Amino acid sequence: MRGKTTVQVLKIALFFLSWLGTETIGASSKNKLKIGDGIEILVYRDKSGNLLAKSIKKLVESRRPTMRGAIEKIDQNDSTLLLNGKRIHIDYRTVFSAKGQPNGDFGKLKDGLRVEVICSAAETGDWEARRIEWSGVKPSDKVKGAITRLSPTNQLPDTVEIYGLKILINENTSWLGSTHYIEAELFNNLSPEEGEANLPHLKLGDQVLVSGDYIHSIRFENQYTLSRVQKDDYQETEPGLRFQAAGNWTPEFQSFLQLRLRKKFTFGAFSYRPSTADSTRFEFQAIQAYLLFRNPGGRGVALAAGKQRVRDQRRWLFYEYLDAARFYIYETHPLVLEASVLPSLFPLRDKKFKTWDDILFQVHYMPEAKNEARLYFLRRWDSSTRNREPLYWGLSYYGRPKRFFSGWLDASLLRGTDKQQLQRGFAVDVGGTLAATTLKIRPSLTLGYAVGSGDKVGGDSVSQEYRQTGYETNSGRFGGFANFQYYGEVLNPELANIQIITVGTGFRPHPQFSFDAVLHSYRQNRLSTKIRLESQALISPPVAPLANDKNLGWEIDFIVGVQKIWQRINFGYCFGLFHPGKAFLPVRPDNAILNRINARVEF
Repeated sequence: MRGKTTVQVLKIALFFLSWLGTETIGASSKNKLKIGDGIEILVYRDKSGNLLAKSIKKLVESRRPTMRGAIEKIDQNDSTLLLNGKRIHIDYRTVFSAKGQPNGDFGKLKDGLRVEVICSAAETGDWEARRIEWSGVKPSDKVKGAITRLSPTNQLPDTVEIYGLKILINENTSWLGSTHYIEAELFNNLSPEEGEANLPHLKLGDQVLVSGDYIHSIRFENQYTLSRVQKDDYQETEPGLRFQAAGNWTPEFQSFLQLRLRKKFTFGAFSYRPSTADSTRFEFQAIQAYLLFRNPGGRGVALAAGKQRVRDQRRWLFYEYLDAARFYIYETHPLVLEASVLPSLFPLRDKKFKTWDDILFQVHYMPEAKNEARLYFLRRWDSSTRNREPLYWGLSYYGRPKRFFSGWLDASLLRGTDKQQLQRGFAVDVGGTLAATTLKIRPSLTLGYAVGSGDKVGGDSVSQEYRQTGYETNSGRFGGFANFQYYGEVLNPELANIQIITVGTGFRPHPQFSFDAVLHSYRQNRLSTKIRLESQALISPPVAPLANDKNLGWEIDFIVGVQKIWQRINFGYCFGLFHPGKAFLPVRPDNAILNRINARVEF
């Protein structure tokens, strides 16, 4: 199937790209705007000092005026600053905010300093600063706000005004329209305006962004066999480098390349956690190398082909680097149609899915950038002797419908076969986080419940146990900055024959610092001596469940996140403790403990 199916899908996708034709985008796009609409404009100054629009995006709702750029002039006597040609007044109500410098003031500002200013504005065109941020400001100049005046002409060049700030529109202005946030989500490695290949980044000419990062992880595992007598302390450390280049060759053609170098070092290896030459050898791989083709003229159709990261918001279905041909139609926004082929042509080293070939169909509903619902169908063919060929039907939602609330839902039915057994399982994961976003420390509370069905009768021709796809990592965030295993850092179970109740709380005592505490309670659905675990999780211990009680135990995790130190350094720390439950009695098992450190430096 691998070669023929991939070629056929590519031919069909390219046919649709050409068949859909072109559509010009120019002055007519401005006619879709009206006074009162919220817009976001990337701007620049020409040689004559005019403020020009590089790109325009219509926002879902109106916004108070916000401007980003370098200060042109500060007038201490008049308490004003000049930004993108607009004079902004500062008074006693202005809040000065710089990460790492909580007690800012007007005296710390200087000419040439990049700032982001949130303002209030009057109909007269006077702007007054309400908040000034000068740390970690992005390199692009931007204006947000509600349109207060549109020029009556339909010919370019033309102007749009935001409370007296005039911005010139010409034939080079890009009209990002209502699909821009969809493209940013679907093709997030490629963003020519903001340079999100990584920040900071190096721009080579007008077409290539180059960036990279150094990543380092350290794990300390204690009592992972749950045995009071087994010597089982284990440590590992893994430094790595990633280099990436995003090429924006034309509006219709882009490319992305990401290389990774890493090596694992292990200490204290023992029989249940061996250190092998294969697991610790030096690795150098191209983990992403793909091309993106868009339909000429701005029609919402695209094809991404090559090795690429395939993921969903919670990494519950996918988070893996896979060979893929992914065809999208988003002209129907907010509906997005996706058809993907995932053949295992050049799998990364030591990956269990090297014999898998998948097809994936998805219907996304993306009314705005912060909310997405999906319906999906996933089918697999497996050439190994195990013959694991699942079929998944599912729906999911992840979003932030209110500023103070974010929630999720994942529901899936499993069909197909595995080891010649018919599969008839189901899984549901639902929860949400409430955050007091108006308070300085942003306290949050998270509640979640997840269940994966278990097998009713072992050894027959039908299994009711749910199994996840094998591409998942089950990791994400609640109220903080650091990613963690949201089913438990130590036990880290697959959602199979298990019920998980999760309660979490957290706060952000500093704009760059977060703390989370997460408690999990685990129960089996069906009595069993097995626990399905993800990689680098609790080892299948000598002390296994005895199938006499469903209570597997509980776990508590503490997670610390630090982000954007000097705009480059991110740090995460996790302490986890798993306490075995009655399922392990009458044997007296020991607690398992994890300390994990992750650091990332961008360059």
